[in-house]
Amino acid sequence: MGYGGNQTRPLINGLDWTFTGITVLIVCARLVSRLGFTKNFGLDDGLILFALLVQLAYVSTLTAAMSAGLGEHVYDIPQERLPLAGFRQVLASSIGVWTFALPKLGIVALLERLLSLRVWTRAIFWTLSLGLVACCGLLSIFWFAQCTPRAHQWNPSKLVPRHGGEDAPED
Repeated sequence: MGYGGNQTRPLINGLDWTFTGITVLIVCARLVSRLGFTKNFGLDDGLILFALLVQLAYVSTLTAAMSAGLGEHVYDIPQERLPLAGFRQVLASSIGVWTFALPKLGIVALLERLLSLRVWTRAIFWTLSLGLVACCGLLSIFWFAQCTPRAHQWNPSKLVPRHGGEDAPED
């Protein structure tokens, strides 16, 4: 049985929140056990908690985008809701890219704490992880800066100034 049209949104939203809820439970269990048994909150714990907060922000923004129409066919969304749905989609995407990079920092810090890594191994791990974070940061910036004016990404129906100075409808 396939899903189509507006039936997809509740399924995707439910799966997003289910897996995020499982992640919250696992991270909370980890933090409670770390603080309860060792009374120590390390860099790895802080980075994992920060990555979880970004994941919660992403899923919340994605849910808001779905409530505005993301996941529907564009012709099914009322014209007045299109800019809001588009903006929330761009915002969710620019946050979502961080959910890929930030957990790597927590894993590198955890590996550094658990294993006796050589200096060059630490340097490679941190360089690769921080390089990934830098790439995601640039991607988030470019996500908004790719159009002039920026609002054209989520509201292409407006007249936008061309680089020649004239206002004209977009092709």
